[in-house]
Amino acid sequence: MVSRTMVIKGKNGLHLRPAGRISETALRFQSEILLEYNGGLSTANARSVLSLLAAGLQDGDEVVLCCRGCDEKEALDAVAKVFSEETEAVPLRKR
Repeated sequence: MVSRTMVIKGKNGLHLRPAGRISETALRFQSEILLEYNGGLSTANARSVLSLLAAGLQDGDEVVLCCRGCDEKEALDAVAKVFSEETEAVPLRKR
């Protein structure tokens, strides 16, 4: 498993357009891709727009992108890139 912690920057947080792009990107990979939030107490499936929107992520929220599977590194890089572009998120650290 690989993961990357990011902080959302941007007044709109995670809304429909970025959730759609993140989900679209996640669906290209075989790996399981989750977003952990609320200090790791909650997760959202990156393949599901509804799951991402239900997270209600806003400016300043910290999330951990977690990928597990045969293409986990490629999946993490691709989803993190889209996540960053769409929500102005910035990476904190890699694990």
